[in-house]
Amino acid sequence: MKKISLIVAAAMLLGLTSCWKVLEPDSFEESSSARLNTYLENVRTLLQTPSNGWILEYYPGSSYAATSFALKFTGQKVTAIHEDNVNEDATSTYRLTTDDGPVLSFDTYNTVLHKYATPSASKYQAKGGDFEFDILSYSDEAIILRGKRSRNICTLRPLSKRGDFYLDDVKYMEKTINVAAVSVTIDGEEMIGYLDSGIRSLSIGGKDQDESELATIRYVVTDKGIRFMRPLTLAPDASFESWEYDSENTRFTAGGYNFDKTIPKGWVSYDDYLGNYTLYYGGGETMNVTLAQKEKEVTFALKGVSSGFDIEIGYSGGRGRLTWVRQTVGGTGSSEIALCPWDSDAGYYTWLENVGMYGYVTDTTGVPEAFTVNFADNRVWEDYHVSAWLVMQISGESRTGASGKWVFSNGSYQLPGPLSMEKK
Repeated sequence: MKKISLIVAAAMLLGLTSCWKVLEPDSFEESSSARLNTYLENVRTLLQTPSNGWILEYYPGSSYAATSFALKFTGQKVTAIHEDNVNEDATSTYRLTTDDGPVLSFDTYNTVLHKYATPSASKYQAKGGDFEFDILSYSDEAIILRGKRSRNICTLRPLSKRGDFYLDDVKYMEKTINVAAVSVTIDGEEMIGYLDSGIRSLSIGGKDQDESELATIRYVVTDKGIRFMRPLTLAPDASFESWEYDSENTRFTAGGYNFDKTIPKGWVSYDDYLGNYTLYYGGGETMNVTLAQKEKEVTFALKGVSSGFDIEIGYSGGRGRLTWVRQTVGGTGSSEIALCPWDSDAGYYTWLENVGMYGYVTDTTGVPEAFTVNFADNRVWEDYHVSAWLVMQISGESRTGASGKWVFSNGSYQLPGPLSMEKK
């Protein structure tokens, strides 16, 4: 298997062509501060040059989907529109300043532009978004930014049409794309890729490759298809910055390759998962539960497992599977109530993030009306095997089994495995 690599966009782009503007080393002719001021003035002029403004391809924290803002710079003001609502715009100020290098800062509150960076009572770290960016490079084609908090690469690209028109086209494309997984043969090797549209992430690699070895990359939706956060290299002569969507043939195309739609075995749609189930646990015990919509195509609420909380279940659209990982389900005083993965055979549990299970369906024929979801260890916890769950009360170094309303519907803080759900 040839190694699949994700080349960091900024590093690649900086070396592509002399048209990219970066700060030069010190010279006797001009001081570094003078060069930096010139650099910032050039960026300021460039920001205000395109008549239609810019599209900002924006990558918040990894738990949230990449997204796009249309921005128009005039004088010291910036007006922003987000793809979720092209009828709402907000204007605020911006600054070009220095902090160990050139920085673009959206320094006053903007209801649109700060939506991923504004904390709330339930999300004290917001959604991992940025409002200050290191400027890595600029040209007439793009301005490459890096979030000062997230360290994610974000890109400004000049618009050839009005920002709201472009974002309307993005939403239309998002609804048009009818692909959850793709297959392609490159240099004689068959590959498969899984697109999780809810979080806008692609995992791709050899058809028989272990899932942990797949390359994973985030993307934004464009008016023509999708564009990756970083160039995706699948072979020495097969590197892609974007894929265009061919709606007539239901596939993506790029660089002479066709990424054809495929349906993985056992794939189940988000909507088909919704409904009532019998949850089996502990070798034959049961409880009645419901998978209800939480965030469409992204998460479910598993109801009925406790009188005190619901469990958040994720949806992996590319694979048509469920994901169930460690999570906070409540709190009491200064204590966190956490749902923790448990290796009941070894007697160990963990509160590490992303450890848990995935839920899969082995056989579906047509649109399933009734099926069984089996849960298996997601293999993130390297030393142990997740087979069950505990509800733990965590306060500093103190960790005890939860009680009161925080227990499961079986009256215990333990939910022993094996676990499965049969749809009714």
